[in-house]
Amino acid sequence: ARLPNGARNIVARAPVSLFDIPHTMCHLQGINVDGDGPQLGAVGGTFASSLLPTLRDGTDGDLRRVVRAEGGFSSWRDLHPGGSDHVDMGNPRGMYYPRAVE
Repeated sequence: ARLPNGARNIVARAPVSLFDIPHTMCHLQGINVDGDGPQLGAVGGTFASSLLPTLRDGTDGDLRRVVRAEGGFSSWRDLHPGGSDHVDMGNPRGMYYPRAVE
């Protein structure tokens, strides 16, 4: 991605999440999505980070940042006791098995 008059020919080394894309788009429009709006907690916490510093001047983000990845579940509330209704709990080698047994 590029911004007019922004950094060119850069590659972000810091981890980037898909959560960062809408967060960055909102910041470009001047919309506060940091959860620190006029009413404390009005937006709530977020796992996203704005990519604007990288896009504007090539400043790299936190290289130690941990990004979240989901494997078929959007939150802990999607899990059912004893696993999920679409995970073969008899197959510990299945892709979603580790998340379903949390």
